[in-house]
Amino acid sequence: MELLLSFLVASALNFSDVTGDIGIKGPVMCRDIAIADFDGDGDMDLFVASNLSNSSRLYENLGEGEFLEAEYFPGIDVTPGIKMALAVDLDADGDPDLVTVEAVEGSNLCLYLNNGQGSFEDKRGLPALPEPGSRCFLAFDFNGDSVSDLMYGDREGKLHVFDGKDSYLRDLADPMGLSHIHSVVKFFLSEGREGLTLVTMERNGMIKSFAFRNGAFYQTDESLISGALDLIPCDVNADGKVDLLVPCENGLALLERNREEIRRREITLPVSMPLLNLKASDLNLDGYVDFVAIDTLGHLHAFIGGKYGNFDETELPLSDNGAIGFRIADLDDDGRVDIIVLTDEGPIVLQNRGDGGNFLKLRFSQEKKPLQIASACIYAGDWKLELLLSSIMPAVVGIPHPFLDSLKVFWPDGSIDSYQGLEVNSVVELDQGKSEERGGEETEQDTLFWIYPNPTKGSFTLYFNVETSSRVTVQLLSLSGQTLKVLLDEQKDPGAYSLFFPGEELNPGTYLVRITLGDRVIQQKVVILH
Repeated sequence: MELLLSFLVASALNFSDVTGDIGIKGPVMCRDIAIADFDGDGDMDLFVASNLSNSSRLYENLGEGEFLEAEYFPGIDVTPGIKMALAVDLDADGDPDLVTVEAVEGSNLCLYLNNGQGSFEDKRGLPALPEPGSRCFLAFDFNGDSVSDLMYGDREGKLHVFDGKDSYLRDLADPMGLSHIHSVVKFFLSEGREGLTLVTMERNGMIKSFAFRNGAFYQTDESLISGALDLIPCDVNADGKVDLLVPCENGLALLERNREEIRRREITLPVSMPLLNLKASDLNLDGYVDFVAIDTLGHLHAFIGGKYGNFDETELPLSDNGAIGFRIADLDDDGRVDIIVLTDEGPIVLQNRGDGGNFLKLRFSQEKKPLQIASACIYAGDWKLELLLSSIMPAVVGIPHPFLDSLKVFWPDGSIDSYQGLEVNSVVELDQGKSEERGGEETEQDTLFWIYPNPTKGSFTLYFNVETSSRVTVQLLSLSGQTLKVLLDEQKDPGAYSLFFPGEELNPGTYLVRITLGDRVIQQKVVILH
């Protein structure tokens, strides 16, 4: 029993300032940090942006968290001061590119394409994109032309989606239904079991949700909450559903998903002033979400979460150093996330030196591939955790048990990869369709099976071809895999068939239709709109 209990103890929270020890030396007036594997060696490098001219720096990660300042980095102009820097895969080649904004009022967006070897191609002259209003950027193929488009909000809060195939000269916001969305200061986009969803926060603190259907965004909720200062998607109570953690003027709110409903719950914190710039992660590897935040005076706080979504504050080495912002990433590849704090005196690296606890690190295959987005659910005993994934940044998850049952990855096309027999304290490379076990679920789209119309405002017809005489079973399932209805289960001779389903009885949402043709299993998503 003592051996088991020692295995289950979470990592003690122990952060140390190691900035000078690991080779980070400035710059002063630090305003932003882009974290990504810029040189393709598997380690997270740092581009540190400074407000001062000729001061921004690129640090190469030599491994295990040791950094070396690059003497030069071809293609990136650091002559002007830089106030914003982000790593975004603009050209869908699998290499993180760099987006910067100069520290001058009214500056345009600067685009630098990464060649994968640590040098960049300057694309500032094409085109003149308006200055962004926040760090929310996303490169994603919205219009299905196999080229990544660029989505972000300008200083007025208007959302743009610039067509990558047209070299970002054409704005797709109007045909995609975004032209009526205004005053956006933050957004995030998720794609997984529920399809593509956009969640926005406006200047007045209003949070809204939009579903992407048939090439356009449609608002799904009048307003999820008002008075928000920030929003963070995370599975706070480890129930396998992504929630929203929302700091407000008068405290912290948690928007929990319960089936088709979203419930608001107030969380009491031991701080009296509003919190800004929250970021969620499992700092102590106990399997539950923690978060770091800055208050309105620039003090840095860390809050440790528990099983029921409650939080206790814990001390960090610098609570009174005038933090401007911060980033969270595993810099030394030890499975524990570190904190990089932005200050006027320069970046400060707080290394997580906790011991104990178990983790699982998820990253996408190192092969050159376009930007990948997915959601994943991890199962261990009675604990399960859902998280959103992007190939730009690996995800580190604490596991509250010394074992893992399974990992499921939900891809945008509806396919599901299932991993069994994983060990804690390991790294899993995700590669769509190449998991050792896929749970018997093949999700290819071919001429054997299709649905029309899809999306639909009610009923739909399922068309399928039987190549050889076989038993045919058609099921309607929830996105979690629960069978809602068996539409057909009988022997069929070779031929073409159709099956009508009156979908008006279903609630609006995304469902799975699974057809079994002998020993072959195929499934597709169907979207019901009312």
